[in-house]
Amino acid sequence: MNIFRQIGSSIYGKAYYEEVAAKSFGSSFVYYLKLALLVSLAATIVFSFRIVPTVNVALVQFGNKIVETYPADLEITIAKGKVSINQPEPYTIPMPAEAMGDSQDENIKNIIVIDTKHPFDLETFAQYKAVAWLMKDGLAVYKNSEGNQVQFVSLAQVPDTVITRDSVSELSARFMPFLRIVPFFVVPGIFIAGLFYFAYRMLYLLIFALLVWALLAIMGRKINYGIAYKIGLHAMTLPIIIAAVGLMIGFPVTLFPLSFTVIMLVMVGINHAGDSRPTVVGTTAPPPTQSQ
Repeated sequence: MNIFRQIGSSIYGKAYYEEVAAKSFGSSFVYYLKLALLVSLAATIVFSFRIVPTVNVALVQFGNKIVETYPADLEITIAKGKVSINQPEPYTIPMPAEAMGDSQDENIKNIIVIDTKHPFDLETFAQYKAVAWLMKDGLAVYKNSEGNQVQFVSLAQVPDTVITRDSVSELSARFMPFLRIVPFFVVPGIFIAGLFYFAYRMLYLLIFALLVWALLAIMGRKINYGIAYKIGLHAMTLPIIIAAVGLMIGFPVTLFPLSFTVIMLVMVGINHAGDSRPTVVGTTAPPPTQSQ
């Protein structure tokens, strides 16, 4: 059967659900896999058109911002693993306003402080309110947001160099062609994320198939757990599509608490309503005997 007809029948198709109950688990799994590939592909196409250009622009702006943030009059010289600068010390490079955002963290105000005159001291580092401290022969960087762990990087193996805004600009321009391909790694990432979502829903159904079983038992349908799980794979079609479309157009995915489960159970109920006889789904009743 065509996948689109299967999707339609999974949303509403009483006869189709009778077939689902009678067929093997493999048949339902193949349908679910096709649905996963189709929805993941659609989401990848939509999000690629939205995300790739945005990421591309953001990377270009990021490169430009690095150059702008570096002071035009600052020259850092590293010679034989020792640092010197052409400005009074301690010298701080403030955190850009865009990077600060709405953060109220008073402990971090600067990207880096350059102080080659004093040895490292944790209390002094905290007073500088910087992410990193460039010292005479090394670099100290906070490892966590609490500010109680610091990592030290020696400059002994760093080749002699002079860092200026021009050199930073040149380095940024050199890396920009490589950064431009980064957004295209996002595309397969979106597709893989979609497949992981479907895998998560299969795990989810391991538990919530019990609700499918209970609902059908109340409706007079005598089924086992395996059939309930197969029915659940198809009944999840509509809530999955709603969730996917919601993400694509920017609407909230969760309409109300447990909305996914409620919609799935409604699909089960609608597609099994109208026959209250206590039948065993997936079996064939014996033919009636003729009276003599």
